[in-house]
Amino acid sequence: MTDHEIDTLVAASNPVGERELATLVDDGALDALRDGLLSTDAAPAADAPAPAKPPGRLRLPRRRLLAGFALAALAVFAVVALTGKEPGDSGTAWAAPLVKLAESSPLLLIDDPQWRVRRADETDEVEGEMTFVRGEAPVNKGKLGPDGGAADLHWRRGPASGWQTDRAHDAALVVRRTVLGHPAQISQYKEYRGIKDFTAIWPEDGRVLEFRAVARDLAAFERLLGSLKRVDVDTWLTAMPASVVKAASRPVVVKAMLADIPVPPGFDSTKLENSGVLKDRYQLGAEVTGTVACAWFDRWAAARKSGDVAAERKAEAAMRTAKDWKILAEMKQDGAWTEVLMAYAEAMQRPDGLWHGRPLMGDVQSGLGCDAR
Repeated sequence: MTDHEIDTLVAASNPVGERELATLVDDGALDALRDGLLSTDAAPAADAPAPAKPPGRLRLPRRRLLAGFALAALAVFAVVALTGKEPGDSGTAWAAPLVKLAESSPLLLIDDPQWRVRRADETDEVEGEMTFVRGEAPVNKGKLGPDGGAADLHWRRGPASGWQTDRAHDAALVVRRTVLGHPAQISQYKEYRGIKDFTAIWPEDGRVLEFRAVARDLAAFERLLGSLKRVDVDTWLTAMPASVVKAASRPVVVKAMLADIPVPPGFDSTKLENSGVLKDRYQLGAEVTGTVACAWFDRWAAARKSGDVAAERKAEAAMRTAKDWKILAEMKQDGAWTEVLMAYAEAMQRPDGLWHGRPLMGDVQSGLGCDAR
Protein backbone atom coordinates (compact mmCIF):
# COMPACT_ATOMS: atom_id res chain seq x y z
CA MET A 1 0.00 0.00 0.00
CA THR A 2 1.39 3.40 -0.99
CA ASP A 3 1.74 6.42 1.30
CA HIS A 4 -1.00 8.17 -0.71
CA GLU A 5 -3.38 5.25 -0.27
CA ILE A 6 -2.74 5.20 3.49
CA ASP A 7 -3.33 8.96 3.72
CA THR A 8 -6.60 8.55 1.83
CA LEU A 9 -7.79 5.83 4.22
CA VAL A 10 -6.85 7.93 7.23
CA ALA A 11 -8.78 10.92 5.88
CA ALA A 12 -11.82 8.78 5.13
CA SER A 13 -11.79 7.30 8.63
CA ASN A 14 -11.81 10.74 10.26
CA PRO A 15 -15.15 12.49 9.63
CA VAL A 16 -14.32 15.28 12.10
CA GLY A 17 -11.78 17.93 11.15
CA GLU A 18 -8.97 18.97 13.45
CA ARG A 19 -10.48 22.41 13.99
CA GLU A 20 -13.89 20.97 14.96
CA LEU A 21 -12.28 18.37 17.23
CA ALA A 22 -10.27 21.07 18.98
CA THR A 23 -13.49 22.87 19.97
CA LEU A 24 -14.68 19.77 21.80
CA VAL A 25 -11.57 18.51 23.57
CA ASP A 26 -8.69 20.55 24.97
CA ASP A 27 -5.11 20.02 23.87
CA GLY A 28 -4.17 18.16 27.04
CA ALA A 29 -6.86 15.54 26.54
CA LEU A 30 -5.94 15.15 22.88
CA ASP A 31 -2.26 14.79 23.75
CA ALA A 32 -2.96 12.11 26.34
CA LEU A 33 -5.23 10.18 24.01
CA ARG A 34 -2.84 10.48 21.09
CA ASP A 35 0.19 9.44 23.14
CA GLY A 36 -1.63 6.41 24.49
CA LEU A 37 -2.77 5.38 21.03
CA LEU A 38 0.65 5.83 19.50
CA SER A 39 2.43 3.79 22.20
CA THR A 40 3.00 0.06 21.58
CA ASP A 41 4.15 -2.84 23.68
CA ALA A 42 6.61 -4.00 21.05
CA ALA A 43 10.26 -3.22 21.90
CA PRO A 44 12.01 -0.94 19.37
CA ALA A 45 14.93 -2.23 17.37
CA ALA A 46 18.26 -1.93 19.17
CA ASP A 47 19.60 0.62 16.72
CA ALA A 48 16.36 2.57 16.39
CA PRO A 49 16.51 6.14 17.68
CA ALA A 50 14.08 7.15 20.42
CA PRO A 51 10.99 8.68 18.78
CA ALA A 52 10.51 12.39 19.36
CA LYS A 53 7.33 13.39 21.13
CA PRO A 54 4.90 14.97 18.65
CA PRO A 55 4.01 18.64 19.16
CA GLY A 56 0.83 19.73 20.93
CA ARG A 57 -1.39 19.94 17.83
CA LEU A 58 -2.57 16.80 16.11
CA ARG A 59 -0.60 15.95 12.97
CA LEU A 60 0.33 12.91 10.92
CA PRO A 61 3.60 11.36 12.25
CA ARG A 62 6.08 9.65 9.97
CA ARG A 63 4.89 6.18 10.98
CA ARG A 64 1.80 6.53 8.82
CA LEU A 65 0.20 3.15 9.29
CA LEU A 66 0.23 3.34 13.07
CA ALA A 67 -0.96 6.92 12.89
CA GLY A 68 -3.79 5.77 10.66
CA PHE A 69 -5.09 3.46 13.39
CA ALA A 70 -4.64 6.26 15.93
CA LEU A 71 -6.59 8.78 13.90
CA ALA A 72 -9.31 6.23 13.25
CA ALA A 73 -9.65 5.79 17.00
CA LEU A 74 -9.70 9.56 17.46
CA ALA A 75 -12.43 9.73 14.83
CA VAL A 76 -14.51 7.26 16.84
CA PHE A 77 -13.93 9.40 19.95
CA ALA A 78 -14.98 12.52 18.06
CA VAL A 79 -18.10 10.92 16.60
CA VAL A 80 -19.26 9.98 20.10
CA ALA A 81 -18.64 13.55 21.26
CA LEU A 82 -20.40 15.08 18.27
CA THR A 83 -23.35 12.76 17.90
CA GLY A 84 -23.93 11.46 21.39
CA LYS A 85 -23.86 7.82 20.29
CA GLU A 86 -21.33 5.19 19.48
CA PRO A 87 -20.95 4.27 15.80
CA GLY A 88 -22.18 0.83 14.93
CA ASP A 89 -24.78 -1.13 13.02
CA SER A 90 -27.71 -0.30 15.29
CA GLY A 91 -26.84 3.34 16.04
CA THR A 92 -28.76 3.10 19.33
CA ALA A 93 -26.00 3.59 21.91
CA TRP A 94 -27.12 7.09 22.83
CA ALA A 95 -25.60 9.12 25.65
CA ALA A 96 -27.52 8.68 28.92
CA PRO A 97 -28.75 12.33 29.16
CA LEU A 98 -30.23 12.05 25.68
CA VAL A 99 -32.04 8.83 26.52
CA LYS A 100 -33.39 10.47 29.68
CA LEU A 101 -34.66 13.43 27.66
CA ALA A 102 -36.34 11.13 25.15
CA GLU A 103 -37.97 8.96 27.79
CA SER A 104 -39.34 12.00 29.62
CA SER A 105 -40.81 13.40 26.38
CA PRO A 106 -44.05 12.25 24.70
CA LEU A 107 -41.90 10.78 21.86
CA LEU A 108 -43.84 12.64 19.19
CA LEU A 109 -42.61 13.85 15.80
CA ILE A 110 -44.30 15.50 12.82
CA ASP A 111 -44.59 12.76 10.24
CA ASP A 112 -43.76 14.94 7.26
CA PRO A 113 -40.31 15.16 5.59
CA GLN A 114 -40.72 18.92 5.18
CA TRP A 115 -40.64 19.35 8.94
CA ARG A 116 -37.64 18.92 11.22
CA VAL A 117 -36.86 19.34 14.91
CA ARG A 118 -35.12 22.64 15.65
CA ARG A 119 -34.70 22.31 19.42
CA ALA A 120 -35.74 20.29 22.47
CA ASP A 121 -35.40 21.14 26.16
CA GLU A 122 -36.54 19.72 29.47
CA THR A 123 -37.40 21.83 32.51
CA ASP A 124 -37.33 18.83 34.81
CA GLU A 125 -38.19 15.13 34.68
CA VAL A 126 -41.85 15.93 33.90
CA GLU A 127 -41.93 19.11 31.83
CA GLY A 128 -40.27 20.08 28.57
CA GLU A 129 -40.78 21.50 25.10
CA MET A 130 -39.59 21.21 21.52
CA THR A 131 -39.85 23.25 18.35
CA PHE A 132 -40.42 21.99 14.81
CA VAL A 133 -39.73 24.05 11.69
CA ARG A 134 -40.64 23.55 8.07
CA GLY A 135 -37.61 23.76 5.81
CA GLU A 136 -35.60 26.86 6.62
CA ALA A 137 -38.52 28.89 7.95
CA PRO A 138 -37.53 32.26 9.51
CA VAL A 139 -38.66 31.42 13.03
CA ASN A 140 -36.53 34.00 14.85
CA LYS A 141 -38.57 36.35 17.04
CA GLY A 142 -41.88 35.00 15.74
CA LYS A 143 -41.54 36.31 12.20
CA LEU A 144 -43.99 33.91 10.57
CA GLY A 145 -46.26 34.31 7.59
CA PRO A 146 -49.92 33.23 7.42
CA ASP A 147 -48.87 29.68 6.48
CA GLY A 148 -46.73 29.31 9.58
CA GLY A 149 -43.49 27.43 9.34
CA ALA A 150 -42.91 26.63 13.01
CA ALA A 151 -44.74 24.65 15.69
CA ASP A 152 -44.16 24.10 19.39
CA LEU A 153 -44.94 21.03 21.48
CA HIS A 154 -45.02 21.39 25.28
CA TRP A 155 -45.52 18.74 27.94
CA ARG A 156 -46.51 19.96 31.39
CA ARG A 157 -48.06 19.04 34.69
CA GLY A 158 -51.85 18.95 34.76
CA PRO A 159 -54.72 19.09 35.08
CA ALA A 160 -55.65 19.71 31.47
CA SER A 161 -58.84 21.58 32.37
CA GLY A 162 -56.91 24.52 33.81
CA TRP A 163 -54.77 24.92 30.69
CA GLN A 164 -57.80 24.54 28.42
CA THR A 165 -59.75 27.19 30.34
CA ASP A 166 -56.81 29.57 30.07
CA ARG A 167 -56.43 29.08 26.32
CA ALA A 168 -60.16 29.38 25.68
CA HIS A 169 -60.32 32.76 27.44
CA ASP A 170 -60.96 35.44 24.81
CA ALA A 171 -60.31 32.88 22.04
CA ALA A 172 -61.80 33.61 18.63
CA LEU A 173 -62.69 29.94 18.18
CA VAL A 174 -62.88 26.85 20.40
CA VAL A 175 -63.60 23.35 19.08
CA ARG A 176 -63.31 19.81 20.44
CA ARG A 177 -61.38 17.12 18.64
CA THR A 178 -59.52 13.86 19.30
CA VAL A 179 -55.71 13.82 19.16
CA LEU A 180 -53.79 10.53 19.35
CA GLY A 181 -56.81 8.90 20.95
CA HIS A 182 -57.29 11.60 23.60
CA PRO A 183 -60.05 14.26 23.83
CA ALA A 184 -58.53 17.62 22.93
CA GLN A 185 -59.49 21.27 22.81
CA ILE A 186 -58.38 23.46 19.91
CA SER A 187 -58.40 27.20 20.45
CA GLN A 188 -57.66 29.96 17.97
CA TYR A 189 -56.23 33.17 19.38
CA LYS A 190 -57.63 36.43 18.08
CA GLU A 191 -56.26 37.16 14.63
CA TYR A 192 -53.49 39.72 14.46
CA ARG A 193 -52.26 41.20 11.16
CA GLY A 194 -53.57 38.21 9.26
CA ILE A 195 -51.82 35.70 11.54
CA LYS A 196 -54.00 32.89 12.84
CA ASP A 197 -52.49 31.23 15.89
CA PHE A 198 -53.91 27.87 16.99
CA THR A 199 -53.23 25.68 19.99
CA ALA A 200 -54.43 22.18 20.88
CA ILE A 201 -54.39 20.84 24.44
CA TRP A 202 -55.04 17.30 25.61
CA PRO A 203 -54.24 15.08 28.63
CA GLU A 204 -51.90 12.13 28.26
CA ASP A 205 -50.41 9.82 30.91
CA GLY A 206 -50.97 12.25 33.77
CA ARG A 207 -49.54 15.25 31.91
CA VAL A 208 -50.83 17.97 29.62
CA LEU A 209 -49.66 18.21 26.03
CA GLU A 210 -49.98 21.41 24.03
CA PHE A 211 -49.28 21.78 20.31
CA ARG A 212 -49.23 25.30 18.94
CA ALA A 213 -48.71 26.63 15.42
CA VAL A 214 -49.64 29.40 13.02
CA ALA A 215 -51.77 28.12 10.15
CA ARG A 216 -53.83 29.56 7.31
CA ASP A 217 -57.05 28.18 8.78
CA LEU A 218 -58.41 25.58 11.19
CA ALA A 219 -58.32 22.83 8.56
CA ALA A 220 -54.62 23.44 7.91
CA PHE A 221 -53.86 23.35 11.63
CA GLU A 222 -55.82 20.12 12.04
CA ARG A 223 -53.86 18.52 9.19
CA LEU A 224 -50.61 19.46 10.89
CA LEU A 225 -51.90 18.27 14.25
CA GLY A 226 -52.98 15.00 12.65
CA SER A 227 -49.44 14.42 11.37
CA LEU A 228 -48.09 13.99 14.90
CA LYS A 229 -46.78 10.45 15.20
CA ARG A 230 -45.56 8.48 18.19
CA VAL A 231 -42.10 6.97 17.65
CA ASP A 232 -39.54 4.96 19.57
CA VAL A 233 -36.59 6.41 21.49
CA ASP A 234 -34.04 5.78 18.75
CA THR A 235 -36.19 7.40 16.04
CA TRP A 236 -36.88 10.41 18.25
CA LEU A 237 -33.21 10.91 19.10
CA THR A 238 -32.16 10.47 15.48
CA ALA A 239 -34.42 13.43 14.65
CA MET A 240 -32.68 15.71 17.14
CA PRO A 241 -30.48 18.54 15.79
CA ALA A 242 -26.78 18.74 16.63
CA SER A 243 -27.45 21.52 19.15
CA VAL A 244 -29.37 19.04 21.33
CA VAL A 245 -27.06 16.07 20.81
CA LYS A 246 -23.89 18.00 21.62
CA ALA A 247 -25.47 19.38 24.79
CA ALA A 248 -25.41 15.84 26.19
CA SER A 249 -21.73 16.49 26.95
CA ARG A 250 -22.86 19.27 29.27
CA PRO A 251 -19.73 19.63 31.45
CA VAL A 252 -17.49 20.04 28.38
CA VAL A 253 -19.90 22.48 26.74
CA VAL A 254 -20.32 24.60 29.88
CA LYS A 255 -16.56 24.85 30.39
CA ALA A 256 -16.14 25.97 26.79
CA MET A 257 -18.86 28.61 27.16
CA LEU A 258 -17.22 29.99 30.31
CA ALA A 259 -13.75 30.11 28.77
CA ASP A 260 -13.90 33.81 27.83
CA ILE A 261 -16.37 34.97 30.49
CA PRO A 262 -15.01 36.64 33.65
CA VAL A 263 -16.66 35.13 36.73
CA PRO A 264 -16.92 36.63 40.23
CA PRO A 265 -14.57 35.45 42.99
CA GLY A 266 -15.77 32.16 44.43
CA PHE A 267 -18.05 31.43 41.47
CA ASP A 268 -18.77 27.69 41.33
CA SER A 269 -19.77 26.23 37.98
CA THR A 270 -20.37 22.72 39.34
CA LYS A 271 -24.15 23.01 39.33
CA LEU A 272 -24.15 24.36 35.79
CA GLU A 273 -21.93 21.53 34.60
CA ASN A 274 -23.64 18.66 36.41
CA SER A 275 -27.32 19.52 36.13
CA GLY A 276 -29.30 16.51 34.99
CA VAL A 277 -31.57 18.71 32.87
CA LEU A 278 -30.73 18.64 29.17
CA LYS A 279 -31.15 21.82 27.13
CA ASP A 280 -30.26 22.71 23.58
CA ARG A 281 -27.26 24.97 23.03
CA TYR A 282 -29.24 28.21 22.99
CA GLN A 283 -31.06 27.49 26.24
CA LEU A 284 -27.88 26.23 27.88
CA GLY A 285 -26.08 29.38 26.75
CA ALA A 286 -28.82 31.47 28.36
CA GLU A 287 -28.47 29.51 31.59
CA VAL A 288 -24.68 29.88 31.67
CA THR A 289 -24.51 33.57 30.76
CA GLY A 290 -27.54 34.40 32.90
CA THR A 291 -26.05 32.72 35.96
CA VAL A 292 -22.77 34.62 35.60
CA ALA A 293 -24.52 37.92 34.85
CA CYS A 294 -26.86 37.56 37.82
CA ALA A 295 -23.87 36.93 40.09
CA TRP A 296 -22.17 40.10 38.87
CA PHE A 297 -25.36 42.15 39.16
CA ASP A 298 -25.90 40.90 42.72
CA ARG A 299 -22.35 41.93 43.68
CA TRP A 300 -22.85 45.28 41.96
CA ALA A 301 -26.10 46.00 43.83
CA ALA A 302 -24.57 44.98 47.15
CA ALA A 303 -21.52 47.16 46.51
CA ARG A 304 -23.66 50.20 45.68
CA LYS A 305 -25.66 49.66 48.85
CA SER A 306 -22.56 49.36 51.05
CA GLY A 307 -20.58 52.07 49.29
CA ASP A 308 -17.86 49.69 48.09
CA VAL A 309 -16.85 51.64 44.98
CA ALA A 310 -14.02 49.25 44.04
CA ALA A 311 -16.36 46.23 43.99
CA GLU A 312 -18.95 48.23 42.07
CA ARG A 313 -16.43 49.17 39.39
CA LYS A 314 -15.14 45.60 39.16
CA ALA A 315 -18.64 44.30 38.45
CA GLU A 316 -19.23 47.00 35.85
CA ALA A 317 -15.93 46.19 34.14
CA ALA A 318 -16.78 42.49 34.04
CA MET A 319 -20.16 43.11 32.42
CA ARG A 320 -18.67 45.50 29.87
CA THR A 321 -16.92 42.45 28.41
CA ALA A 322 -20.28 40.80 27.63
CA LYS A 323 -20.08 42.21 24.11
CA ASP A 324 -17.11 39.91 23.56
CA TRP A 325 -18.55 36.68 25.01
CA LYS A 326 -18.48 34.22 22.13
CA ILE A 327 -21.59 32.33 23.20
CA LEU A 328 -23.65 35.55 23.27
CA ALA A 329 -22.51 36.41 19.75
CA GLU A 330 -23.48 32.91 18.61
CA MET A 331 -26.91 33.11 20.26
CA LYS A 332 -27.73 36.50 18.75
CA GLN A 333 -29.05 35.02 15.52
CA ASP A 334 -31.46 32.65 17.28
CA GLY A 335 -33.29 34.82 19.79
CA ALA A 336 -33.47 37.96 21.90
CA TRP A 337 -31.48 36.78 24.94
CA THR A 338 -28.25 38.49 23.86
CA GLU A 339 -30.06 41.76 23.18
CA VAL A 340 -31.72 41.73 26.60
CA LEU A 341 -28.58 40.87 28.56
CA MET A 342 -26.53 43.46 26.68
CA ALA A 343 -29.13 46.15 27.37
CA TYR A 344 -28.91 45.45 31.10
CA ALA A 345 -25.10 45.44 30.95
CA GLU A 346 -25.14 48.85 29.28
CA ALA A 347 -27.62 50.26 31.81
CA MET A 348 -25.35 49.01 34.60
CA GLN A 349 -22.76 51.58 33.49
CA ARG A 350 -25.13 54.49 34.18
CA PRO A 351 -24.30 56.45 37.34
CA ASP A 352 -27.93 56.53 38.50
CA GLY A 353 -28.39 52.74 38.31
CA LEU A 354 -31.81 53.16 36.72
CA TRP A 355 -33.63 51.35 33.93
CA HIS A 356 -36.23 53.55 32.22
CA GLY A 357 -36.62 55.49 35.45
CA ARG A 358 -36.87 52.36 37.61
CA PRO A 359 -34.19 50.64 39.73
CA LEU A 360 -32.26 48.43 37.33
CA MET A 361 -32.09 45.39 39.62
CA GLY A 362 -35.85 44.88 39.61
CA ASP A 363 -35.88 44.36 35.85
CA VAL A 364 -32.66 42.34 35.90
CA GLN A 365 -34.09 39.95 38.47
CA SER A 366 -37.18 39.26 36.36
CA GLY A 367 -35.62 39.60 32.90
CA LEU A 368 -32.71 37.25 33.55
CA GLY A 369 -34.57 35.02 36.01
CA CYS A 370 -31.99 35.65 38.72
CA ASP A 371 -34.20 34.42 41.57
CA ALA A 372 -34.51 31.01 39.91
CA ARG A 373 -30.75 30.83 39.37
